[in-house]
Amino acid sequence: MVYEYQVDQVLTGPPLNHKSQQKIRVVHWAILNTNSLKLPLIGQKREMVIEPFSQHPQLESLFLSDTLPLDFEAELYYATIGGLD
Repeated sequence: MVYEYQVDQVLTGPPLNHKSQQKIRVVHWAILNTNSLKLPLIGQKREMVIEPFSQHPQLESLFLSDTLPLDFEAELYYATIGGLD
């Protein structure tokens, strides 16, 4: 599933490239090992480890549930740790 987040602070790693990246889109697992994962709550702060989705070609064949409005400038990230409970 794809969620959009407002970035308050980058704790480690490179800074965001552009002001437009203050909002980012992050891919999360919705079902893992046959278990449905909890959806994030709107407005809830999250600490995540993310990487560009393009660095994970093994995920390209998976279905992405993305109901967000089109935004061709938004870079897509993958949450490797955190984000969903």
